[in-house]
Amino acid sequence: MPGLSERCMIRLGTCHVDLQSIVIKVGTYQPVMVTWGFRGKGEQNKAVADGYSSLRWPNSKHNHMNGDNPESLAVDIVPYKYGQVINWSDVDRWRLMASYMWQVGLKNDIKLKWGGYFGDYSHFELIGYE
Repeated sequence: MPGLSERCMIRLGTCHVDLQSIVIKVGTYQPVMVTWGFRGKGEQNKAVADGYSSLRWPNSKHNHMNGDNPESLAVDIVPYKYGQVINWSDVDRWRLMASYMWQVGLKNDIKLKWGGYFGDYSHFELIGYE
């Protein structure tokens, strides 16, 4: 049965609890890898410089804090098969993962926005949280 690695759980632990619950559940349907949760100032500005984000610190949902604690309102995940290179061009696989994210979100009354609509297939963010 699919699940999340320890490294993925550590990254996911920097996200809002609602994102955590969705991704953990989706991870039981299909293998996923968490590539980003919270991004600090240096990481966020590097993501902009490298072309992975258009929003500088602190304007990304990945930069949200709850007091002094990171609480990202966005997560980046990829469909994954152990021992295989991630196929970034397999749009159907990305759509399947997005459908799992939406299904779990809807069942739990959690609204999500998928980055696939603007070309960032790995990006999911909570709607209505600030």
